[in-house]
Amino acid sequence: MRLSFSVLWFDDSEDYFDSLDLEPLKQDVFSWGFSPDIKTVITPEEFHSHSPYKNFDLIIVDRNLEEYEDGQEFIAELRDNAIYTEVIFYTAGNVSDLWDAVREKQLEGVFVSHRSDILTKISRVGRQSIRKVLDLENMRGIVMAEVGELDHLLDEIIELGMASLPAEQQKSFFKGFYEGAVKQNGDLRNRLDAFSKNPKTDEMLDLCDSNKRWRNYNRLR
Repeated sequence: MRLSFSVLWFDDSEDYFDSLDLEPLKQDVFSWGFSPDIKTVITPEEFHSHSPYKNFDLIIVDRNLEEYEDGQEFIAELRDNAIYTEVIFYTAGNVSDLWDAVREKQLEGVFVSHRSDILTKISRVGRQSIRKVLDLENMRGIVMAEVGELDHLLDEIIELGMASLPAEQQKSFFKGFYEGAVKQNGDLRNRLDAFSKNPKTDEMLDLCDSNKRWRNYNRLR
């Protein structure tokens, strides 16, 4: 399983995007255990088409949008709509002017960067964001969500596949499931009985699936 790190990047210069070498940044994201998903947009319409932006871990906006309103207007709009995704605001000009724009609009949770350093800034902010979600509670929720989605997909595949099997093959399939489940449950019952007579921590852990392990953690806590 590989989770994605999603970025929405707004700059009105397609030539600028073409000039960037994103491969080192993507390799950084891969090294965190995530798959990079970097979407670049060059118009306000493209930017707004991704509203409400909840699927993005990071939003990047150029301050100097030549044919449109300044980038801080788009960031202010995000915050006004209670979108608190982390944002990097960058410029090819003076970074101190950028800070002035942030203070003027009272923009919260915004990082600033010079355009020449933007890839390094993305990597640093992205790594910090990843650390926030990789604690025990959040990571369990992420993993369980991914597992639940995979389980649902497998259910759909099995339902479609079973519907296409002749009755005789369905009967053989069901028999195989039944015999496997009976054997597994019988083996588990024997192991649980042995554990009950002589309980040990390592044997208890060996008997745990993810759900039992989590219950033991909460019981211990």
